[in-house]
This record gives sequence, C-alpha cells and structure tokens, in this order.
Amino acid sequence: MSLSAAQKLALLPAPLRRRWLAAQQRHTLDDIEKGAWWWVGRPEQFRPPGDWLVWLIRSGRGWGKTRTGAEDLLDRVFQHPVDMVGQRTEWLVIAETLNDCRTACIEGNSGILSILARMGMKKGRDFTYNKSPKLMITFASGQLIYFEGADNADVGRGFNLAGLWADELAKWRYTYAAWYEGILPSLRAPLIDDHPRAVVTTTPKPIKLLIEWQHKTDGTVVITTGSIFDNIMNLSKHVVEELKKLYEGTRAGLQELYGHLLEEIEGALWTRPMIENNRVKRSDLPELKQVVVSMDPGAT
Repeated sequence: MSLSAAQKLALLPAPLRRRWLAAQQRHTLDDIEKGAWWWVGRPEQFRPPGDWLVWLIRSGRGWGKTRTGAEDLLDRVFQHPVDMVGQRTEWLVIAETLNDCRTACIEGNSGILSILARMGMKKGRDFTYNKSPKLMITFASGQLIYFEGADNADVGRGFNLAGLWADELAKWRYTYAAWYEGILPSLRAPLIDDHPRAVVTTTPKPIKLLIEWQHKTDGTVVITTGSIFDNIMNLSKHVVEELKKLYEGTRAGLQELYGHLLEEIEGALWTRPMIENNRVKRSDLPELKQVVVSMDPGAT
C-alpha cells in the first residue's frame, strides 16, 4: 500500500518527526496544518505523466476519488488561466445528477469549496459560487467552472472546454452517447503547452464506454485502479470490516471494494478471452462464395 507524505511521517519515531518538522519553513508548516494535497494525497492520486486524453480512476468505494478529481481539476484551472488566443478558460464538472454535483463535487467535505478554503481563497473575494440561474463558480480572474447533471445525451454540448471532471460515470444513463456526441467535441480549447484532458472518477460497471477504454492501447486513456483498503487509514475500520465480511469472495466485492471491471456475466458460456483467443483474421479466411447467418429464435 502506498502512503502519503503525512502517513510516512506518522510512522517515524517521535524524535525524528519533531526533528523533521523543526527543519521545515513556515509556508511548509502552514500547508501541513491546512492538509494541503501534496501532504495528504497518496502517490497514485496524482496526475500520471504522458500525453493522454482521459485519466480513468477506476476504484472501489472510499478510495478517495472525489478529492482526487476536485484537486486535479483545480490544479489545472490555476495552471491554465488563459488559452492560446488569450481567452479565459472554462471547465466542466459532470455528475449523475445536478444535485450530486452540488452535494458531492462542490459542497462535500472532499469537494471544490473545501479545497478552495484550504488554499486560502475566499468566496466573494477570490470567486463567486452561483446556484441560479446556472450552477457555476466564477473566479476573480475570469475563469469559469460549470456544473451539469448527466440527464441526457447532450450533456457537455456547446462548451469550449479546457478540461473536464466526470464523476461516477458508470452510473450515467446515456454514457456512450454523452461522451461522443456532447463531451468529447467540447474538449477543444487551444491550451498553451498542453491540450484539454478529462479526469473520470468512478466505481466501475461493465458499460460499453469503460470496456472500450479498458482495451485502448494507443495511450489516449491511462487507468488508475485501487481498492477501499488503499485509503483505510482515513476510513472507519468498523465499516470497512463489515463491508469486507459482506462482499469478500463475491463478484460484487470485486467491483465495489476492489474496483475491478467485470466484463463477463457470471456463468457465461462464451467469455471475451475465449473469443479473442480464437479469433480468425480476415486474411486467414478463404474467399467466401456464400455467407449464411442463422438464428435460433426463442420458443417454449
């Protein structure tokens, strides 16, 4: 299990901890007191290197997906205040519903407002948080973060986005259409020394888009996986033990606790590995003179 800087320090003997803290500068101690992300985040919760388009964080419950998504989004917001043509950048957060956006992604303990407060930013001075007529955060610099619920396939359409955070994507109703018809075409702002990226945080389900991303090999999608046990130091051990007793050894446990993407239906006669391992290339086939498709209709 990887550890945050705070967790590593906590494991040291008390004299070494005191000596290390005494050697730090005031701004470092201020960060530690506020619980800054560099201090409390585990290594796998930080943005991976590479020229990827999608960072898919596919993990079990309680891993720390919400804090990771919010921290990464804000980090990129402040890295890219303007695009190549001088326009202030705009960003988007999408959750299953608009209420999920508000309660989890914005106002929750791991949400955007909590992180801005830890950064020392004040509402009304450094940013405004509007709930009507549209849910959005406007920074004094002019940058915007919009928030939407994934209620239809057009979610995300019409923006000129510098980046996106999509939360619990596996729960959305129109995931595949929303990604290709609304979201992907909107990730188009011309950034300086970078390009728009999407961070996706979700407990997995075997939906078409996640399965497609799972099998991508062109580097456009990078996947971080993890389990509830990676974050056990920040969770109620009693509840984690109860969940372990409830789910351990089950398919639901692999998905909900360990974040495994279960592509196969339990008891399926034909599995994906079976099909892939016996696939015949078109070049290996003889010239076909006749193609017949047969069907066995259901009957009683």
